[in-house]
Amino acid sequence: MSNMCGECERDFRPGEIVYYAWIENRTFCGKCQVKLAPVIKDWEPRLVKKGGESIG
Repeated sequence: MSNMCGECERDFRPGEIVYYAWIENRTFCGKCQVKLAPVIKDWEPRLVKKGGESIG
């Protein structure tokens, strides 16, 4: 997975909870997930590991 938000392109921090949208095949930060929640219904929370990459 990517190490940055698929919407705002902000780099993820280690330990941050992010949200993967399989229909978009992208991962989003919490702020963008809230913004996109009315459009995208299926989210999978993930934890960002050291190095910035998200893990499920």
